[in-house]
This record gives sequence, structure tokens and C-alpha cells, in this order.
Amino acid sequence: MPIVEVLGLHFGISKTEAKDTFHYWLEILGNVLPASLLEQVEKHDSDYGIPTQNKRHETKSFPAGVFF
Repeated sequence: MPIVEVLGLHFGISKTEAKDTFHYWLEILGNVLPASLLEQVEKHDSDYGIPTQNKRHETKSFPAGVFF
């Protein structure tokens, strides 16, 4: 059962209203809450350690505080 149907049944609203409300809050929370580490790396890959393929296998260091 799709999430909007579950939300609609749980809160007694239509699927359309549940979908609209879900996406409304999803956008707000996406802007307010911190991004996951994966999203941070995807957006700012030059700031994070990317393994190189040379013989010494050097890597760049991660900035302080990345893994809380």
C-alpha cells in the first residue's frame, strides 16, 4: 500500500490531500534538516577524501567533524 494511502487512511483525508501534505512537509524538512553524509559527498566531492588509483594509494583526509 503506497504511503499516501496509509497517511490518508490514518488521518482520514483523501489520497490527494495526503500526497500534497506529504510533499509539502518533505520539502520543508529537506531544507531544514542536515543532509546525509552521502548527499554531502555528492554535492561537495572535492571537499572529501577520494581514493586515488596510484601505486601508493594516497587519499585526501576528511575535514574535522564529518562523522558525528
